[in-house]
Amino acid sequence: MGATRVESRYTHNETFTNGLSVETIDDLTLGMMSGGVKRTWGAPGGLKLNVDAHVAFLLYNDRLELLSEQQLPAELSTIDPTPFNLSVLNSFGGGLGIGVEAPLGHGGVFFSAGARLTLGFMPADIINDPEDPEDGHDVNSPMHPLSVGLGVGYRLGG
Repeated sequence: MGATRVESRYTHNETFTNGLSVETIDDLTLGMMSGGVKRTWGAPGGLKLNVDAHVAFLLYNDRLELLSEQQLPAELSTIDPTPFNLSVLNSFGGGLGIGVEAPLGHGGVFFSAGARLTLGFMPADIINDPEDPEDGHDVNSPMHPLSVGLGVGYRLGG
């Protein structure tokens, strides 16, 4: 079981076949609650290797205020760049992790280090998009958070 909160600067560039290029920038907040199974190998009292498989519930900002910077070809230069907003939905993901544990003395205290990669997507709809009255998501952006951690733990029972 685990919980993670990540705040990051998110930049996305997209170029369309008509030459229109759009860059969107936002501060993205991602919360992730995960659970899974872990398999550990190693001798008691020695260095241990562990591998885990997990599922995660990905929680995003409800709404992203995106600053849009449009780079237009010369024949479309009269169009003004406009900011637009996205309504974002939460989603699920899954992934794998790998780590090591090393005992610190003989009292059940241990040092741990590991990395986990979660594969998921961020579904979103452009708010008040006059060109898209259809159902479905306007954006289904890949989100693959990689978390790296160091820690100290205590194992009950030594």
